[in-house]
Amino acid sequence: MSASAAVRRRVDLINDPIDGSLRLFAIPLAFSFVVNMVYSLIDRYYVSRLGDAAIAAIGTSDQVVFFLFTLVSGFAVGTGIIVSRRFGEGDHKGLLVPPHRLLSAWLSWPRR
Repeated sequence: MSASAAVRRRVDLINDPIDGSLRLFAIPLAFSFVVNMVYSLIDRYYVSRLGDAAIAAIGTSDQVVFFLFTLVSGFAVGTGIIVSRRFGEGDHKGLLVPPHRLLSAWLSWPRR
Protein backbone atom coordinates (compact mmCIF):
# COMPACT_ATOMS: atom_id res chain seq x y z
CA MET A 1 0.00 0.00 0.00
CA SER A 2 1.43 3.38 -0.96
CA ALA A 3 1.68 6.26 1.48
CA SER A 4 -1.12 8.20 -0.20
CA ALA A 5 -3.40 5.15 -0.09
CA ALA A 6 -2.70 4.74 3.61
CA VAL A 7 -3.63 8.35 4.26
CA ARG A 8 -6.87 8.02 2.31
CA ARG A 9 -7.88 4.76 4.00
CA ARG A 10 -11.29 5.08 5.54
CA VAL A 11 -11.94 4.05 9.09
CA ASP A 12 -14.65 1.40 9.22
CA LEU A 13 -16.12 1.79 12.70
CA ILE A 14 -18.42 -1.20 12.26
CA ASN A 15 -16.05 -3.89 10.97
CA ASP A 16 -12.60 -2.76 12.13
CA PRO A 17 -11.34 -3.71 15.61
CA ILE A 18 -12.46 -1.08 18.10
CA ASP A 19 -9.06 -0.64 19.77
CA GLY A 20 -7.38 0.63 16.60
CA SER A 21 -10.21 3.02 15.81
CA LEU A 22 -10.29 4.23 19.40
CA ARG A 23 -6.56 4.95 19.37
CA LEU A 24 -6.91 6.77 16.06
CA PHE A 25 -9.40 9.19 17.60
CA ALA A 26 -7.94 9.33 21.13
CA ILE A 27 -4.38 10.32 20.24
CA PRO A 28 -5.22 13.80 18.86
CA LEU A 29 -7.58 14.41 21.78
CA ALA A 30 -4.94 13.45 24.33
CA PHE A 31 -2.39 15.63 22.54
CA SER A 32 -4.72 18.64 22.73
CA PHE A 33 -5.12 18.14 26.49
CA VAL A 34 -1.34 17.95 26.93
CA VAL A 35 -0.88 21.17 24.93
CA ASN A 36 -3.54 22.86 27.08
CA MET A 37 -1.82 21.71 30.28
CA VAL A 38 1.62 22.91 29.10
CA TYR A 39 0.11 26.27 28.12
CA SER A 40 -1.42 26.60 31.59
CA LEU A 41 1.87 25.76 33.32
CA ILE A 42 3.83 28.27 31.23
CA ASP A 43 1.15 30.88 31.88
CA ARG A 44 1.39 30.31 35.64
CA TYR A 45 5.17 30.53 35.54
CA TYR A 46 5.14 34.00 34.00
CA VAL A 47 2.19 35.25 36.05
CA SER A 48 3.87 34.04 39.27
CA ARG A 49 6.29 36.94 38.93
CA LEU A 50 3.38 39.33 39.47
CA GLY A 51 2.41 38.04 42.92
CA ASP A 52 0.00 35.82 44.80
CA ALA A 53 -3.16 37.64 43.73
CA ALA A 54 -2.25 37.18 40.07
CA ILE A 55 -1.70 33.45 40.56
CA ALA A 56 -5.05 33.16 42.33
CA ALA A 57 -6.75 34.98 39.46
CA ILE A 58 -5.17 32.64 36.92
CA GLY A 59 -6.20 29.59 38.97
CA THR A 60 -9.79 30.78 39.15
CA SER A 61 -9.99 31.75 35.50
CA ASP A 62 -8.50 28.40 34.46
CA GLN A 63 -11.38 26.65 36.23
CA VAL A 64 -13.95 28.84 34.48
CA VAL A 65 -12.32 28.28 31.09
CA PHE A 66 -12.18 24.52 31.70
CA PHE A 67 -15.88 24.49 32.64
CA LEU A 68 -16.82 26.39 29.49
CA PHE A 69 -14.58 24.14 27.38
CA THR A 70 -16.28 21.07 28.84
CA LEU A 71 -19.73 22.52 28.24
CA VAL A 72 -19.00 23.40 24.62
CA SER A 73 -17.34 20.03 24.05
CA GLY A 74 -20.44 18.30 25.36
CA PHE A 75 -22.65 20.23 22.96
CA ALA A 76 -20.27 19.46 20.09
CA VAL A 77 -20.20 15.73 20.86
CA GLY A 78 -23.97 15.61 21.23
CA THR A 79 -24.47 17.44 17.95
CA GLY A 80 -21.98 15.14 16.24
CA ILE A 81 -23.85 12.08 17.47
CA ILE A 82 -27.18 13.37 16.19
CA VAL A 83 -25.71 14.43 12.84
CA SER A 84 -23.94 11.07 12.43
CA ARG A 85 -27.11 9.16 13.19
CA ARG A 86 -29.14 11.18 10.71
CA PHE A 87 -26.44 10.78 8.06
CA GLY A 88 -26.40 7.02 8.65
CA GLU A 89 -30.18 6.89 8.34
CA GLY A 90 -29.98 8.80 5.05
CA ASP A 91 -31.97 11.74 6.46
CA HIS A 92 -29.99 14.44 4.68
CA LYS A 93 -32.68 17.06 5.29
CA GLY A 94 -32.50 16.45 9.03
CA LEU A 95 -28.73 17.00 9.05
CA LEU A 96 -29.21 20.76 9.34
CA VAL A 97 -31.51 20.64 12.37
CA PRO A 98 -28.94 19.94 15.17
CA PRO A 99 -26.48 22.69 14.14
CA HIS A 100 -29.36 25.18 13.96
CA ARG A 101 -30.51 24.17 17.44
CA LEU A 102 -26.99 24.56 18.79
CA LEU A 103 -26.65 27.99 17.17
CA SER A 104 -30.06 29.03 18.53
CA ALA A 105 -29.10 27.95 22.03
CA TRP A 106 -25.83 29.87 21.80
CA LEU A 107 -27.50 33.04 20.50
CA SER A 108 -30.20 32.92 23.18
CA TRP A 109 -27.64 32.68 26.02
CA PRO A 110 -28.00 35.82 28.18
CA ARG A 111 -25.22 38.38 27.88
CA ARG A 112 -24.41 41.40 30.00
